[in-house]
Amino acid sequence: MLVPMTDAPPSKLQTLNSMQLLQVITVKGLAAFVEVLQERPPTLPVLRRLDAAFRDPSSILAPAHRKQLLGVLEQHVEERGLSLYARSGRPPETGDRRRYRAQQAVDNGQVYIRLPLDSLGVKKGDSVSCDFGAGVVTVRALSSGAK
Repeated sequence: MLVPMTDAPPSKLQTLNSMQLLQVITVKGLAAFVEVLQERPPTLPVLRRLDAAFRDPSSILAPAHRKQLLGVLEQHVEERGLSLYARSGRPPETGDRRRYRAQQAVDNGQVYIRLPLDSLGVKKGDSVSCDFGAGVVTVRALSSGAK
């Protein structure tokens, strides 16, 4: 068990930063890292930095150890329904209704929206069909490679 740095109750303990967590890993091992994740869950920015450190091939950690730690981190993130790199909640699914704020391009002043297409199965380079109606835009995924 980790010894708290203060006598404050656990809810009042300061969360650990990424360097402190890396020190826990290198000094005390995987079990201590799992324990810290359970008792004092780190903030999203700390989790992002750990994710980057575990994926970095030039890390001081051995490749097999990094893979193991990354698995634990991914499990922790998944169990809590977090998303390390998404800017919003879960991706939209069939039947969901979402509101998107219109944005304006700086260079030409046109208005547009940024629309997530993962739920349509669209990957980078794939094509979509957009039908513009009276106040409605319908987006359909075309088969991969179709232009």
